Amino acid sequence: SLTYRDVLFIVLDSNFFIDEGKYRRTHKLQPYKNHLREQLIWVRDLLDSASKNSKLRASFVLFHHSPFFSGNNGPAPVVGVGGHPGHRGMLVNQALPSKEDAEAQRYLIDLFRSHRVTAVFTGHEHYYERWKEVILDKGRPIHTLHWIVNGLGGVRPRGHPKSDEKEIEKLLSKKVYRQYLERISNLNPDWSAELQYRYPRNPGPAQFHNYAVVKVESNKISFEIKGKKGYVRDREAF
Repeated sequence: SLTYRDVLFIVLDSNFFIDEGKYRRTHKLQPYKNHLREQLIWVRDLLDSASKNSKLRASFVLFHHSPFFSGNNGPAPVVGVGGHPGHRGMLVNQALPSKEDAEAQRYLIDLFRSHRVTAVFTGHEHYYERWKEVILDKGRPIHTLHWIVNGLGGVRPRGHPKSDEKEIEKLLSKKVYRQYLERISNLNPDWSAELQYRYPRNPGPAQFHNYAVVKVESNKISFEIKGKKGYVRDREAF
């Protein structure tokens, strides 16, 4: 983790959220045996502490596997790395160790929601897309969390997001999305949430090599997604 001025950045190793195949065998090796639990406790305690720091204006989390994405690249590659749709479910349902036996079950991604993380940057998919989650308290917006899939730092583009409105509507009706949205009421019975698809919107391009810039200024915080020549493809200010 790194605190730059009044913004917190957290980097996680999401390979340890994937419990199958080669991942499972690696996790059993002695150097890594307790890595998942230690990492989950660390990020839980870090965000609990950060939420009490009134000087922090924003927080960004970075890891590899994307919990929300629209595309489907087919079966996993021969090398046994991939299996994207299954990984998404494992990540969304990654449970945190409890501090006390009586503590209600909490999940990693719900931790980002309850602690009002500003944006989550991920990769894995070889294109760019952004989801916007609006958290509501009795129907009134109180926080926005951005889920950003940005896997085009240098690899060959692959796959296409489903930016058509009917396809997105169909995705959001699926169990993994529906359960995730409904689960926010466990954090606070007055809360609800909605996922909005922000980029690309037809006919916006999604396959372009790029880099992300987070700007921390005195009057605002923003991020920009820039193409190789420096032109801005997507941006959001807070």
